[in-house]
Parts: sequence; C-alpha cells; structure tokens
Amino acid sequence: LIPELVTRGKKVCQTAAMDHGYAALRLLERGGLSVAELEDMYDMLCTIDTWWKENRSYDGGVSFFCAYPFECGDVKSSVNSRGLPVVTPDLMVKMIFTAEALAECGEQLELDGAAGRWRETAARRLRYLTDNLWNGERFVCALPDGTKFESGSILCCTPVLLGEKLPQEQAEKTAGLIMDKFFVPGRGLKTEEGGETTDTVLSALLAAGLCDTGYA
Repeated sequence: LIPELVTRGKKVCQTAAMDHGYAALRLLERGGLSVAELEDMYDMLCTIDTWWKENRSYDGGVSFFCAYPFECGDVKSSVNSRGLPVVTPDLMVKMIFTAEALAECGEQLELDGAAGRWRETAARRLRYLTDNLWNGERFVCALPDGTKFESGSILCCTPVLLGEKLPQEQAEKTAGLIMDKFFVPGRGLKTEEGGETTDTVLSALLAAGLCDTGYA
C-alpha cells in the first residue's frame, strides 16, 4: 500500500483517498497476511478513514467531499466543474471500500465488535451513494447546498466496482453507460465523455468491476 506522498521522511496517507481500501480488500481476499501485517493495515486504514471523517465530512463519516481538485483523483475532471467542495461518486466508493476493508481486517484480527461497526458504516455509506447520488439514469455529484449535477467524467462510473452490492438497475445502467460513452476499442476507457484521453489504470479497475457485475 503506497502513501499519497512522503515529505521529510513522513508518510502522508490522508489526502486523496485513492484506492487503499480496494487494494486492501484484494490482499485480504488472497489471505496469508501475518498478524503484524494485519495490524499495520488496520492502523493505516483507520488513520485514513479518521482523517477524512474529521476533515471532509459534514455528517460524521457517512458522506465525504473533495475540497481540492486533486482529491478526486483527476484535477481536470468535470466533477469539479461546478465548484468545490463537492461530493463525488468515486470518493464515496473509495470510502465504502475503506470501511469494508476495515471490517474484513477487523474480523481476521478477531476484533468482532469493531468489525461489526465497520460493516454498519460501509452499509450507511453505500445507502447514501445509491439513495442520494443516483438520478435514475446515472450517478451524479452534489454541492453543499444540495444541488446535484451530472458530470461527463468516468469517475462517476466507479460505483460499478462495488459489483453485486449495487442495486441491479444501477449496475446495469452504469455498465451500459461505460460501454456506450467511454469505451474505445483497443485503447480502454476515456476519462471524459466526448474526450480522447484514456486512463489505463482506471480502465483496468473498471473492467474488473464490470466482470464482478457480470457485464463484461
């Protein structure tokens, strides 16, 4: 697991949630981690989640917002087009995965009470995403005043990574949107509808999500 940046010998993991939770879940699924490695993973994920809850959440860690363009993972993304701060689907997905990874890690460490609380946290975050950031056709972004808007960014399709946890309609429509608006044969997925730039890493991640949902 790579920290966001290292400065003067200090690892900084809090800004830009990235995909720590997703990576941790894949490692936990593979198994074979020692107790010490599990403890290190749990502590790091707790640090990440706590920072975002204390600095980028209005509701105690259910929903999260980006305060700066780089925090969404793509400074040029249209999710920033209506101003900041903004709640985005990709950040919500990352924080859902963080909570799920903490729950799984907690279970493997036999921290049953903590693991249960993290499961509940992940479920609350998922409900926020599916209930509040879905307009019936696609996932959208939200501003502090409650205004919601569509973005042409591939980042708004990242909920497909949640696989079977998504309601079937949302999974189907998101998968269809990816293939109709972002897929470039032989190259991968465009970062923006109507654009030309493709993102190799995100293409690979979303391909895994499409497989998980059965649409690839």
